[in-house]
Amino acid sequence: MGYDDDSNGCVIGVTYPKSGTRIWVGYRREAGREDTWYVAFTGEVFDWVAVNESNRVIMQFPSTGYQIEFSKALGIRWKDHKGLLITNFKREFWQWLKDAKNVIVVHNGQSIVNLNLDGSSNALDKVVDCQRNNMDTVPSPRKAEPKPAPKPKEKMIGSGTGFFVTNKHVMTNNHVIEKCGDKIQLSNRDMWGPGSVVAKVVAQDAEHDLALLESNVQSNHVAKLHIGPISLGESVWVYGFPLQDILSAPNFTSGMIAATSGLKNNVNELQITAPVQPGNSGSPLLDKFGNVVGVVDSKLNAIKVSVEKNDIPQNINFAVKASVAISFMSTNGIESTTSTESKRIDPVEIAKTAQSFTINIRCEVKAES
Repeated sequence: MGYDDDSNGCVIGVTYPKSGTRIWVGYRREAGREDTWYVAFTGEVFDWVAVNESNRVIMQFPSTGYQIEFSKALGIRWKDHKGLLITNFKREFWQWLKDAKNVIVVHNGQSIVNLNLDGSSNALDKVVDCQRNNMDTVPSPRKAEPKPAPKPKEKMIGSGTGFFVTNKHVMTNNHVIEKCGDKIQLSNRDMWGPGSVVAKVVAQDAEHDLALLESNVQSNHVAKLHIGPISLGESVWVYGFPLQDILSAPNFTSGMIAATSGLKNNVNELQITAPVQPGNSGSPLLDKFGNVVGVVDSKLNAIKVSVEKNDIPQNINFAVKASVAISFMSTNGIESTTSTESKRIDPVEIAKTAQSFTINIRCEVKAES
């Protein structure tokens, strides 16, 4: 880490030996302007990049379920390899990197790199301290030049899944909406066609990672929440909207109940083997009768575990139990539709049932104050 004269700001770089990829994060300072952040990725995996040309890329933060879309990531060359430079992040980007456990860079629907960000919080604090210590290093004003046309601001987009539990209330995870601005959009082509409707947050439970939204348009179908115990080994299905810029949406996956408690024996959760991805947060977990038995909320961090245990865990995912969701609704004065249905239906019908009440959630993430 050090002070870079070219950008007039502090920068830190980290190399990932296995992939040979290097990530750079730093400040850029210009006279008379507010400092901004930039991030660059270089390495052999970026040798397809055309230098000085713009590329459309997506940065995904799976641990939070958020992503940032860019239309002008600049192709660069560093030593023997090429890379991508993304500039003009504002202050909130610093907090995003501190909160994230890993970052995925996607180009043309394909994942280019997936980098572990554990330990990045301390490193970024050091960059901030370095920049603070160099506040007197102000660049000389440049000669007046014609101002270029203003670039459209890149938006930080949050996305996830939710499902109707009344004709106007939607259940999802708290982490899906906790950083959203005022405008939360719901979409489901089968309900409303290609457009979207607006919703607002009416209740949150950070402890159990649940939230309730209220839609300005009613749904004709609602989920039936399972009451009663669920057994180890029962078949379950997940319906949701994962990795929207890569996968066809919606997605429907299957698995079973691997444990009737969650991480560290959390009795409020179920452990499941049904595959889930970023964007599945808030998805309904359905049983063989089409009832919702849980709300998908997380997956084990495979990258972190592989570093610590020298092994890659597979299909270790978690969902908040339906009983917890029912209690959350009751506490907020909202009556749930429950079921003890015992007539088994085939997976095709389960998917159709989920499709009738499950929606995609998207929002523009509010800036940190």
